[in-house]
Amino acid sequence: MPDQANVWAAFPWSGGDRKAIRTITYANEGDTPVTLDLSADGEVLKLPSDQVTVPAKGEASVTLTIDASGQEPGDHPGTVTARSGETVIRTLAGAYVEPESYDVTVTVLGRQGRPVDAQHGEVYDAKTGAIYPLPFREGTATVRVPKGD
Repeated sequence: MPDQANVWAAFPWSGGDRKAIRTITYANEGDTPVTLDLSADGEVLKLPSDQVTVPAKGEASVTLTIDASGQEPGDHPGTVTARSGETVIRTLAGAYVEPESYDVTVTVLGRQGRPVDAQHGEVYDAKTGAIYPLPFREGTATVRVPKGD
């Protein structure tokens, strides 16, 4: 079984390299080595090889490249599959590419012009209906929202 239930990378809108390296580690509790046939399904997933051998009572790691270069904003899901005979192990993997987004900071001031202890607030996106909670601390909250109204 792999140590990870899923392997993802998030890439912010602000640019930069949209490549990430992640590791999937497989464990073998048996008394004989196991060779796993590997495949990656998904437009952003790349494996260095199509097999890995996990030693008896040991572990073996596989390096997964998540490359979202040139991908549109949104989720880019996939699956890494490891097979040996009847045994099939699937690890969910992929990337999230953030749309053009900005930090919005809201400060709540009382009548005396000082920050007040706001309990909660929300930013509402009229176009999509999305609601972004504002986690206030000492009268100020910052939330990251996609470009819009």
